[in-house]
Amino acid sequence: LGQMPKILRDPVREAHVHETGEDWSANSEDENIIIHHGAWAEEYPAGYLEEAMMHETVHVALDPKHAESNGWYDAQDADDVFVSIYAEENPDTEDLAEFFPLYYAWAVTPDRLSEEVYETIDSMFPARLDYLSKHFPKEILGL
Repeated sequence: LGQMPKILRDPVREAHVHETGEDWSANSEDENIIIHHGAWAEEYPAGYLEEAMMHETVHVALDPKHAESNGWYDAQDADDVFVSIYAEENPDTEDLAEFFPLYYAWAVTPDRLSEEVYETIDSMFPARLDYLSKHFPKEILGL
């Protein structure tokens, strides 16, 4: 949690850790995240836990104002593609949380992306990138 950008970390009031194999979750009304650190975590590639943490903190920090906003819906419509099947099947609740880690990499750590990946993100998601760049410019995404 301490590795998350301040804008995602600050709104989280509670983090509950359970030793089961259940999925992670977040509750924006209660401003909490639920982490299940069971053995399943060993099955995922390096970096997955950080991405999952970012996904859940986005639910708490950004969803209330942005996930179902007209601006975000307009960006979805304009891009006409989703970053994951999960986002496509749940556009009202999961699209922002699924896309934000990609935006973060694109905006803050572009040197970690190949030129091809960077350009693919840029060309596939211009409306979402524009929306997030206006609301969350690179300068406010630090720790």
